[in-house]
Amino acid sequence: MASNDSQLMALQEFLSETIKANYYLSFDDLNPEQVVEQIAQQLLENRFEWLDNTIYIPNLLTVLAPGSTPDKIEELEVIFNSVVFMKYLYEYMTESNYKLFDFVKVEVEPIAQPHQHISLKFFWPSPEEVREDFTVLLNKQEGKILQVFAPKSEIPLLARLSALNGEPYRVDYVVTKQVTYLGRLRNVTDRETSHMIRRNDFIFARHPDPMSINSSVSRLHAKIVYEEGRFALYDTGSANGTSIIRQEETIDLPRAEISGQYLENGDLIVLGSAQVKFNLISPQEASSLVSMPPEKLDSDDADKHQDNLYKGADDTFSMSRQDLLKSLNSQEN
Repeated sequence: MASNDSQLMALQEFLSETIKANYYLSFDDLNPEQVVEQIAQQLLENRFEWLDNTIYIPNLLTVLAPGSTPDKIEELEVIFNSVVFMKYLYEYMTESNYKLFDFVKVEVEPIAQPHQHISLKFFWPSPEEVREDFTVLLNKQEGKILQVFAPKSEIPLLARLSALNGEPYRVDYVVTKQVTYLGRLRNVTDRETSHMIRRNDFIFARHPDPMSINSSVSRLHAKIVYEEGRFALYDTGSANGTSIIRQEETIDLPRAEISGQYLENGDLIVLGSAQVKFNLISPQEASSLVSMPPEKLDSDDADKHQDNLYKGADDTFSMSRQDLLKSLNSQEN
């Protein structure tokens, strides 16, 4: 058996054992064998060549959940963002010699088609989309990546959020949007109507211990708004409060968006008992992280972005400066 097949087998076993122990999900909802087959097939169908026959795959994964309740949506988010699932997925990608431009990002999308199994879809975003992800221009007929574009920003000033404790989905997050939501879990749905209320951007994972740091963060905890050339922090109805520690001063925010507080470089944001460092990003560094307006990714941009990637998956992300220069020069000629 090939080593990459063994990763799929381990992934299938993990999903099977997880479903057996899950109160809200059953094998009628999720077929583990079907899911791993879809992963292999989707990556095969969406692989494209760049940098002298190096194969790249999309980092965006959508979990399509037919007729799912808020409880099922939450369980699916927890499963597909779990450390174990990501470990086996990254190992499968690496063993298959696939490369990524960025972290795998998972979205759970409820769809109005009951009595069907959950399905997975990997996809490439197009350069026309204004989003936080790398986008590519594809020649599907030849299976080639023609151009790579850096993530786009909605705002002219960027900031970085860095978790100092707890277990977030990503320890570091670059604020590129007009409104950035902070909270526990990505998807926040109305329990009565099943409608999506919002999707958090800086996300703390669900934790089984109610006394944990993560559990102190509410689903609808806070938001950062870029307004009048500055970033302002608002509490959006948290249970355990939001505050800012600035040098030796502690600023407590009123609950439920009554009023916000402008953030300053180096502030410590406290969400319940979770601590998040806020730092402004210099224009020079910002130009290596995002594009606004969009422009083709150059070799320096790519090298700088690589330094910020998840160190546990270096083999999946690696791309050399020499190959980047060769590729980008050939595109311009």
